[in-house]
Amino acid sequence: MDLISIMLRFILWVSLGYISTSRFPELSDRLTHLLVRILLYVLIPLSILSAVISISIRDIESFSQILLFILYHLSVSTLLATAYTRLMASSHIKDLILLVIVNHNGLYLPIAIMSMLYGEKGALMTVIYAEIYFILFLLLFPLITGRKLRDVPDFYRKMFPLIFTFLISICLIAIYRSVPSWETAIHSILQRIKPITGMTGMLALYVLGNSLAGESHSRNNRIIAHVIALRNIIPLLLLIPPLIIINPEEIVITLVILEFMSSSAVANVIIADILGYDINLAGSMVFWTTIAAFLLVFPVLYFLSSLFA
Repeated sequence: MDLISIMLRFILWVSLGYISTSRFPELSDRLTHLLVRILLYVLIPLSILSAVISISIRDIESFSQILLFILYHLSVSTLLATAYTRLMASSHIKDLILLVIVNHNGLYLPIAIMSMLYGEKGALMTVIYAEIYFILFLLLFPLITGRKLRDVPDFYRKMFPLIFTFLISICLIAIYRSVPSWETAIHSILQRIKPITGMTGMLALYVLGNSLAGESHSRNNRIIAHVIALRNIIPLLLLIPPLIIINPEEIVITLVILEFMSSSAVANVIIADILGYDINLAGSMVFWTTIAAFLLVFPVLYFLSSLFA
């Protein structure tokens, strides 16, 4: 799928969610909460299972470099978000800002571009990066937000479907790597659920549109602008030193640049709703960081084409 198609689909589904909520607020509110539960407990876990089970780390020569960049990315995002929330943000939205800055959308634009440039290998590397980053984020989020020890089990209980799916995926990978005859059966099952997992992105964008229709405040515009800088722009600048030091191959450079400039994850709207955060502000930050990523991707691709010419 090319970038124009991705943009048009993004605008279409977000617009449908926004219009339906504006026209039928009470019905749409109940529908949104239902869709959030379906996404959290069914569609996102199935999508994670389908993505993780297809990973073969042995096929990736630069896995150690990718893992280093994942850890650096998570550290940089956490430090930027923590510094911002301590210096500027209101205390009641501190955890929400940490969520939308640290948890990025590692698949939406990166996988489309990596597939276009490097084929199946590029897509596989993107899945590895995004899924490892996401599970580390989920496991570390209570620590990132400084939650009290007594509140940590409650967070993991709410995020249990996502964490449990990763654990199941790892077990299945171990099984079919050691018992090759299972591989065909597992992949056959995954092919059957593929049409279901294909709905995940569309419904998540629809929920994003729902969240935008709520009441907004002008004071949030400044926060959103800061989040765009902290999510899409500043990490790119901080990526320069490790790229110079590690000097990875072309495909890894392209991958990490796309990941570092990517938007806040659409799933953050769902997580915000589950955790009781301001879903309207969460949706606004996700939406505008996605628009920023769309605008950044063209100069970034031009830069990469010049760099590797």
